[in-house]
Amino acid sequence: MVLVAVLWGGAPTGALGQGQGPLVEEELPTWTAGEQALIEGLRQVRAEALDLDELPAELIADLAGRAAAEPELLDLALVVLETEAVPSATGSADQRMSQVQEAVILEVFASARRSTAVAARDRYLAQVRKNAWLQDPEAPLDPDGARTALLVTGALGRPQDVALMISLAPEEPGRGGPFERALTRSLRSDPECFERLRGAWLGGGDEIAATCIDAVGAAGDSRALVFLEDVMRWSELLRPNAAAAVQAIGRGLDADRNESLALYLVDLLDPSQPQVCRAAAQALGSLGDEHGYAPLIDLLDEEDPRLREGALWALRRATGLGLGAQSHPWRIWLADERSWHAERAGALYTQLKAENPAARVGALSLLAQQRTGRAAIAERILPLLVDPETAVVTAACRALARLDHVEAVGALFDTMDEREDEAGTAAWQALVQITGLNLPADATLWRTALATRAA
Repeated sequence: MVLVAVLWGGAPTGALGQGQGPLVEEELPTWTAGEQALIEGLRQVRAEALDLDELPAELIADLAGRAAAEPELLDLALVVLETEAVPSATGSADQRMSQVQEAVILEVFASARRSTAVAARDRYLAQVRKNAWLQDPEAPLDPDGARTALLVTGALGRPQDVALMISLAPEEPGRGGPFERALTRSLRSDPECFERLRGAWLGGGDEIAATCIDAVGAAGDSRALVFLEDVMRWSELLRPNAAAAVQAIGRGLDADRNESLALYLVDLLDPSQPQVCRAAAQALGSLGDEHGYAPLIDLLDEEDPRLREGALWALRRATGLGLGAQSHPWRIWLADERSWHAERAGALYTQLKAENPAARVGALSLLAQQRTGRAAIAERILPLLVDPETAVVTAACRALARLDHVEAVGALFDTMDEREDEAGTAAWQALVQITGLNLPADATLWRTALATRAA
């Protein structure tokens, strides 16, 4: 345990003791107004039996505001996190900290003035390190102190703290443990953390790297795809983990990055490495990239049932088709697709320029049904987003949505932003379909979200 006496010096030290069960106090401490507000607020949270989705916003805002003038409030909050015990303002027994009380404290750190919260974390961490050094210069940090510093650092959500979190993580972090929770929270708070993680994960060892993968998977942000590709290229051991995270996250909004990752995953479809092969196959299915169709169909003929099942799932996910587990129907389908592009696509592209709007709409409907060559088809459709006929623009938006074409996002946003008719609604619906962002048809919200996702 961190020596609370160094943080407090006075009577509160006796009240908090060492956090081992009910604490015994020799004399009633004198709490500051801020400290008392923290104690009473935490105990009220427990008394009201709140759930994690019912955190008291007013209490959190009040405590975060008080911390600016009374930073010792945050020092006490750190001790509560470390000892997992909430002291009493009246001298009664300490209260074992609940998950909701912990969540309230972390929200206070996240909401407090950044410089004040960071200073409190740094004071605490300096004491943890000093205590460890005094006991044994070669000894690791106290586990409770490291856990507390990790959780608070995660709540602060600063990209520059990613390497610090890795250094604080135990050698075996454990799934769902403090390190994963802290890193996940930071990744969700600031997307720059993904870039910082790319430069920091190699220094932590395989167990910590595996937990980093779990954290980016839990964050569920496609900006992690570059990190996951890095991991697969650097670590053969962690390739299945990273590929599984790609499957969970899906593709991003950067078409070039998606393609780069997909091509690398195709290279991993080696049946002699069944664990990696299956994970890569399912990741390809989640990305929906066409480069994997032929090699995935080949996997349907493998003896290993796990490979066959993984390939079938991927093909169905990527194409939207419900064909069976035999490779032959899939090969026929793929051959038909290729024949269609060679024999019929040209006529439909010409029809997109027909004078009759109904003919243009008809061509759009047929083109949208294709599951291969989608990027080339979408490029032919994009000019129709400025067609003079509302029905044609509407049909073009719906076709791009069905083709699931990432590179159409910018043009669809412009259409949504500029039109208030049926076509504008269709553009908004296409944006939701392609990006997975469930936002209303508000140009400001979409502009911010797309700029962030493209960062």
